[in-house]
Amino acid sequence: TNLADALRGVDAPADVAPALRAFSDGRKRDADAAASLSKVAFTASNGLLPKPADLIVYFLTYRAFQLLHEATRLKFLMPWQTVVNVDVSRGYANVARTRRAQCAVGLAGFGAVLAGLA
Repeated sequence: TNLADALRGVDAPADVAPALRAFSDGRKRDADAAASLSKVAFTASNGLLPKPADLIVYFLTYRAFQLLHEATRLKFLMPWQTVVNVDVSRGYANVARTRRAQCAVGLAGFGAVLAGLA
């Protein structure tokens, strides 16, 4: 959402300040989410796994979602790393939620593989 969209439909002067505050709050949430994403850019487990295992899960999760998206073209299957680079309409808060979901799937798959090896 840009500022013009945030102010669309605001007719009364008294409604301008709340609309600007909501817009500003949304931008702050998005900036906070962007900062959080940059801190966990190459991790899948947020410190739960040793670094080598974490990188393997990260790469395999990215590749799995990349292949799923290529095969289906379903927007929600696009790897979050790709979303950041190609879909500017999606805010970082949305990307952060996508990352959490995709990492959870990757970690569940990793756990299932480990359980199968035991």
